Amino acid sequence: MPKEKFIAYLDTGGTFTDCVVVGSDGSFVGGKALTKNEELVSSFLGSIENAAEKLNISLKDFLPQCEVIGYGTTLGTNIVVTQKGGPKLGFITTKGFEDRTIIMRQRAAGLSRIEGMHLISAEKATPIIPRTLIRGVTERIDSEGEIIIPLREAEAKQAVRELLAEGVEGIVVGLLWSFLNNAHEKRIKEIIGEIAPEMAVALSSEVIPVAREYPRFMSTIIDLYVGKPLQELLLKIKGELARYGYSRPLLIMQAIGGVAKSEVVKPGTTLHSGPVGGLAGVEFLRKVYGIDNLVGSDVGGTSFDVTVSTGSGRTYLREPIVGRFEIATPMCEIITIGAGGGTIARFHAFSRTIRVGPDSASGNPGPVCYGFGGIEPTVTDADVVMNRIDPNYFWGGKMKLDREKAAAAIKEKIADPMGMTVEEAAEAICRIIDGQMETLLDSALGRRGVDPQNFVLSAFGELAPCIVPDIVARFLSRK
Repeated sequence: MPKEKFIAYLDTGGTFTDCVVVGSDGSFVGGKALTKNEELVSSFLGSIENAAEKLNISLKDFLPQCEVIGYGTTLGTNIVVTQKGGPKLGFITTKGFEDRTIIMRQRAAGLSRIEGMHLISAEKATPIIPRTLIRGVTERIDSEGEIIIPLREAEAKQAVRELLAEGVEGIVVGLLWSFLNNAHEKRIKEIIGEIAPEMAVALSSEVIPVAREYPRFMSTIIDLYVGKPLQELLLKIKGELARYGYSRPLLIMQAIGGVAKSEVVKPGTTLHSGPVGGLAGVEFLRKVYGIDNLVGSDVGGTSFDVTVSTGSGRTYLREPIVGRFEIATPMCEIITIGAGGGTIARFHAFSRTIRVGPDSASGNPGPVCYGFGGIEPTVTDADVVMNRIDPNYFWGGKMKLDREKAAAAIKEKIADPMGMTVEEAAEAICRIIDGQMETLLDSALGRRGVDPQNFVLSAFGELAPCIVPDIVARFLSRK
């Protein structure tokens, strides 16, 4: 009798790594493991193993029976946002434009609504490549792709040697109009290869050959910045899968939709790829059930993502924002705020108010009730106190939550300073986070000029059952 075949898709979020396994007959099971940022491979395998356990199959027997394994990850996005984990890079550009990535754009990219109202006092994002590691070389190609000033190779060689002396681990090359004629970028790459054959190099004309130099430069910088750690992760995952008998390709979710093999995927196209998987699911449900308009709400541990699917097809962003940087890598439109189970609640002494988010406790140390060392009260802690989460049956009973620790943290950090009871403070946290999510849903549809009554809401994510019913009830009560 032939063995059953499976398809497995995984997503690494800020708090949990989730897995869905579909069998030959269409039946499916889910798996889950805590996301440990230092041990993403073990989180990946732990999630699959958790799903295999529900099928009464060992991991060693399960993986050879998989026909497809797909993966969506927020690793690249997290590296860009935190600017931790990426290599030290240098940047070579056209002389006179060394400050282009430092100046950025006038628009308030990645700023909150309040910060955007006060641009004069808002701080710019910390550049991924500081000005001290940027070099300019004389060259010029015109708007028709004609060379009007040849590349001065002596300057290029000097720039490479100076960056090597600074200890860079990779060099990005981005020249004006190189998307029309990349002869100068290619020659600089050759020069780098002659001086430092092992140096990682990214050319803007190869990564994203489009007009508008700032987002093109940033896309190229980010592609190389996240490339090394992402490729190392995927290589380790492939090695572990092979060790357990899986010999087929590892498919990686892309932010523009679809998948690519791990060996050829461009790192920059994986940014925000996890939420795009949710959009693909929303579109699938819309077609299966014959729904004209469907809005998806993904309530995770770190963020709240809204996707809108209509008969007119997907909406794409030409120049999306990642962290605080505008890039030229197109993405499916996913509207996101920092609101989820791990979102931290704090007492703001000056205004004597409770503020929830956008920063998160993630999965490590996580909410106080996890017992992993977290000390800041989170939405999950408030949910436990409010009985929106059963502390004895979290994760299907696999993990017990500490209600007393959650209540103590809320009492110390929120309730006592506000002059409230613990229950009142927990309810306030829940109402604030619900209101933030309700506002995002409202604005996501309002900006399109459509009536929410004509849409069906699809709620998914680990905290959707706790939060979305209240959001819907509040939303409908205003109609």
